[in-house]
Amino acid sequence: SLVSRPVVDIRQATREDIGGFLGDVPHSMQAFVGLADGKPEALWGVWFRRGQVVVFCNLRDTARRFPVLMHRTAKALLTKLRDDGHRYIWAETDPEEPLAKKWLARLGFEQVTENGAVMLWRP
Repeated sequence: SLVSRPVVDIRQATREDIGGFLGDVPHSMQAFVGLADGKPEALWGVWFRRGQVVVFCNLRDTARRFPVLMHRTAKALLTKLRDDGHRYIWAETDPEEPLAKKWLARLGFEQVTENGAVMLWRP
């Protein structure tokens, strides 16, 4: 039998998309949403907070089935930020997400705090 795979689309996130993941829009941000069969399953991007550039990623369970796509998309965002002249990109790890630190390290982030709650990427 054939296993059905969801159709995945990526587009610029709307305020409604952001609100569905974060509850509100806390900072000035550029965000993208990943849709599986038309349903928002991932939100990621960059927000600009007090002069800092902070990347973020929120995944629902369906999005976890696409690790290669998520990794390539994250690398593309970091490349764009580097090309735009940003030299320090921050990430705060979610203590509820056991793979966050490992994934950020694969993307080239280094731990800034001893517990890895804050990580830094320098191109």
